[in-house]
Amino acid sequence: MSPTLSGALLVIISAVGFACMPIFASFAYVYEVNVLTLLFLRFSLAALLLFAILICRRNQVWPNLSQLGRLGLLGAVLYALQSTCYFLAAKYTSPGLTSLILYTYPVLVAAYGILRGYERLTLRTIAALAASSLGITLIIGTIGTTINSLGVALAFAAAVVYTCYIVISKELTKELPALVMSAFVTLFAAASFFLLGMFTGELQPHAPGAAWLPIGGLVLIATVMAIITFFAGLERVGPTRASILSTTEPFVTVVLAAVCLKQSLSLTQLCGGLAILSGTFLVIMPQAKPVVGTDPLKPHP
Repeated sequence: MSPTLSGALLVIISAVGFACMPIFASFAYVYEVNVLTLLFLRFSLAALLLFAILICRRNQVWPNLSQLGRLGLLGAVLYALQSTCYFLAAKYTSPGLTSLILYTYPVLVAAYGILRGYERLTLRTIAALAASSLGITLIIGTIGTTINSLGVALAFAAAVVYTCYIVISKELTKELPALVMSAFVTLFAAASFFLLGMFTGELQPHAPGAAWLPIGGLVLIATVMAIITFFAGLERVGPTRASILSTTEPFVTVVLAAVCLKQSLSLTQLCGGLAILSGTFLVIMPQAKPVVGTDPLKPHP
């Protein structure tokens, strides 16, 4: 399997893992687990598991001070800031519009890569971005949404922050294994949400027994698996392709919500899913390479 195809599959697996997050969270909220507590448990338990794996492995590469600083920026600052902007935006405008604005980040990542010179603006990239954007619009929808300028600004800020997260992550994947990056990012994110929870007084780490099943799913599937496979896939396919492939996440969430939460799945949302899948196909489809020394207008023997 080629690195591009394996990387694409890893990013799609990551998107499926992240798509499970709101489903697990919905079940956890039934047991009155608040948002900050859930985020703290999610990242702290994931960090414990990941570090346990790292300690058991021999000849493990550990980050130096410079790399540790960038990992702290990813976990404690960018991850926490993106989550904060996103949840605040959802208070001022609809979740659909908030998510729609957040998913402008593939365009921002592509624009950054083109400006820096390590991405080429090809027709395939444009078509993939257009198909994915159309799919997101169809799935989420904004009918009946009251536009609030503060909510829009916060949602766009979340998209910009997440763009920075992806770009910095890509640079670090060249230096550190995905498992190491995942362990430290979750550790720093846990520390950030712990401090925020203590400051606001909303941290309640003692969850009811029945709540630990969805919390466990949130930790293992929507955090450990999702983050490791994202970093591993990002290293192989690059930030622009990884961003486009990640747009499969909302479609999977809609399908899971229909199956697990008995929410309706409309024809429009299905069409949106097909649009996203077409964008994904454009990303992972191998490009034909010309044969050196042959006339492109003549059939190769």
